[in-house]
Amino acid sequence: MDITSVRKVKMQDEVDKHNTKPSQDKLFSVISDFKAEIQKVTWTEKKELLSYTKVVMGCTFVFGLGIYLVDLAINTCMHGLSTLVKIIAG
Repeated sequence: MDITSVRKVKMQDEVDKHNTKPSQDKLFSVISDFKAEIQKVTWTEKKELLSYTKVVMGCTFVFGLGIYLVDLAINTCMHGLSTLVKIIAG
């Protein structure tokens, strides 16, 4: 390859970079590929989805309750220490 053909290729690459509008054929191809991939997906059944949702909600409630109880215990200890310091320090 001589230098002129290399320059032409580089110039064509620059032109291609600026022409980024997808053609209608490419757009329809992407849409049809998307439809084909969606049809291959194995969707979760409604019963299974509901059971998983219940498990997630239950675990969220239990962990939230646990965090609340730990926070309550720490708060009570801090309040007790504060009262103790006030009694000792006067």
